[in-house]
Amino acid sequence: MNGKEAMSFLHDSNSRHDVKMLKLWNKFGYEGIGIFWCIVEILREQPDFKFKTSDMELLGIELRIDKVLIKDLITFCLLPETGLFKNENGEFFSESLLRRMEKFKESRFRMSAGGKLGMERRYSKGISKVLISKLKGANKVKEKKGTIKQSFFKPTIEEIRAYILEMKYTNVSAEIWLDTYEANGWMVGKNKMKDWKATVRNWHRRDFGNEKKKNFDAGFRFVK
Repeated sequence: MNGKEAMSFLHDSNSRHDVKMLKLWNKFGYEGIGIFWCIVEILREQPDFKFKTSDMELLGIELRIDKVLIKDLITFCLLPETGLFKNENGEFFSESLLRRMEKFKESRFRMSAGGKLGMERRYSKGISKVLISKLKGANKVKEKKGTIKQSFFKPTIEEIRAYILEMKYTNVSAEIWLDTYEANGWMVGKNKMKDWKATVRNWHRRDFGNEKKKNFDAGFRFVK
């Protein structure tokens, strides 16, 4: 990991006040807090930000910590009531870290694409059209009208619930919505999803429209 990427890894400055962190401190003291953040740093260095649960004792070797202590601490962090780590498919990870890294990758993509386009505009008079075309193709930002193509990042269940709550939708289930698009490969019709919030709004409008139609039909039958 280079210096710029290392600087990009941030965590909340007030994390010590979080209930989950207080539980960790109460169980393992400040030593546990330090070990926890060292483990998060190691997770950050993994290609998919996850680590095999069966190899957790290797972290003790990496951090020069007793393997029993490292195993007890990770096991405690995996408890549902603690919730600092999550275990899926034989790997453990931090949901908070995954969210942060998704935002980081999205931000880095936008900065990279914007920088390349800025360079193109700045030096377009002295650069051949062929080179300009290559720059656009390499960053996959060229579309029919010169707009920038945005990468799609899958939302977390927390983000979906928060958006549904924000929009005050009572007829859309975050769990059903997420399971539906996870199952079909995030396809909307024949195309890949581009804007998940727009899809949630469409679900609401479609269901709300069907409900209005049912009420209308029922009223028509009653009058008839």
